[in-house]
Amino acid sequence: MDRESSSGLPRYIIEMESSPLYRVLETLVKEPDASVRDVLEQFSRLTSAATSSNANTPLGAHPYNTWCCIIEIAKRTAPQRQFGLVDFVTQLQKTKLYDPGTGEQLKSEGYLLWTELPALGYTAADEWNACAKTLVDVAEPGITDQEARRYENMLSLLAQLSSAADVDYTDTRVPELDFSLWSLRAFKDAFEPRNPTDAATRTASTKNLTASACGEPVRDRTRELATITIALAFLVSITETLKFFWVIFPSGNVQRVLWITFAVTTAWGVAFVICGIFQCRPISFFWTHWDGLHEGYCVDPNAIAWSNAITNIAFDLWILIIPLSQLRGLQLHWKKKAGVAMMFCLGTFVTVVSILRLQALVYFASTTNITWNFYDTSRWSTVEICLGIDSVLTFREVTEDNWRAVANLSVKDGQVGNLAPNVWSLCEAQYSEDAWVRAIYADETLVGMLMMAIWDPDEAYYIWRFMIDGRYQNLGYGRRGVQHAIAHVRQHNPQAKKLGVMSTPPEGKQSSNALKNVKPQDSPYLFYQKLGFKQVAPPDEDGEIMMSIDL
Repeated sequence: MDRESSSGLPRYIIEMESSPLYRVLETLVKEPDASVRDVLEQFSRLTSAATSSNANTPLGAHPYNTWCCIIEIAKRTAPQRQFGLVDFVTQLQKTKLYDPGTGEQLKSEGYLLWTELPALGYTAADEWNACAKTLVDVAEPGITDQEARRYENMLSLLAQLSSAADVDYTDTRVPELDFSLWSLRAFKDAFEPRNPTDAATRTASTKNLTASACGEPVRDRTRELATITIALAFLVSITETLKFFWVIFPSGNVQRVLWITFAVTTAWGVAFVICGIFQCRPISFFWTHWDGLHEGYCVDPNAIAWSNAITNIAFDLWILIIPLSQLRGLQLHWKKKAGVAMMFCLGTFVTVVSILRLQALVYFASTTNITWNFYDTSRWSTVEICLGIDSVLTFREVTEDNWRAVANLSVKDGQVGNLAPNVWSLCEAQYSEDAWVRAIYADETLVGMLMMAIWDPDEAYYIWRFMIDGRYQNLGYGRRGVQHAIAHVRQHNPQAKKLGVMSTPPEGKQSSNALKNVKPQDSPYLFYQKLGFKQVAPPDEDGEIMMSIDL
């Protein structure tokens, strides 16, 4: 060991503390308002000075000295105050140094500056190996708590650096930031059979390795809001579905059923929210009772979870029955009824996920640590909620309240040649007896517009204009919007035979107006083709193709 000074610190650390490099880097943890960019600029000046003084060996010992300073600073800094160091290293890795003569990126000991963070790996490994050796060396009395804390702080920094990059070990590439993981390989020393068990335990669990980057054990992180908000989210999902049914089923009898269903589900949801909040006394005992160090009482959480899941499945099935029951009164061919029923049955995916959640609850029922083993249950609950909410898309009248918003919708630049602007469509709709125009909403967000017309006497409907705003494309709204249009036609006119639409050819089109040129990838032809539309006529004088689908 290096000879110690009167302060008890090794002389190399005393010398390090007085170096300009250490003082610059130390501001990252000592000054709350320190800017990583400013520190990088000061560091760059020190790097330039080191480069000019080591012409034959770029930077000399500068990379090694850099990591020695950073690791020493990390040892003295609590994990929650190390973010400046992590930020600095992450930004430093994006900095490249080039040889002014050859233009090639400089290297140090074979590693690119600073892309591959040269010297970081073995510098950290040396430090941690020194700790591991002290822990397992029976000839030494071991390390003090203060020394252990220093190594734990260092490990926290390494864990944060490791989590800042993708871990990808292949034969051809190792992400550069993962060189910091080299130091963690020293942990294997603690697991050798010849080493004492207590040393292995201390080394492997220093400040709970799995979460040392956060400065607290993962299992201590609370998820107290999950059990409360899940029931509330289910309630919102069901309410949105009922709201959709209110719009498409105006019958008085159905409306009464929907109101009763809404009242029952609302009472159910509120009851479970209250039950979730007050299931333990004190409330905090829900997430602290696992360690056996706290006093309190909880009702059986499995009873709450199971009753919530089972009643939720029952509500899903009941809400599915409501639209299916209305198909009996429609004068449709059985094939068309089956098609509409299949559309509504897409909602059964939510019920299937609810049943899958029951499997997770079986495991959840045997846990002794709710917050630690909550993952599977919460995962399926999240999927169920998202599926339920995602199934709500509505057509609404264009009124004086929303016509400006509809007129301002626009497709992507390359799609302008496919259809006229919405403001033109709204003007046409005002002076056409056959036009039926609706705004398309995803929940409460305006995402598009649909304009249809009727061709008499062929009982054929025609999609005059259909668009989804460029901001909301590739989210499934276009496909679902056309499917909703088909369902609307089938429900309101059982005699309808076809639904047509004009499309730009799949190869696109050229126009004298450059703004109306359409590239192949911007043509809606393949979109309609995937939905079942087929070409029924050659291109017209405007170069557009008529497509239709049988209803």
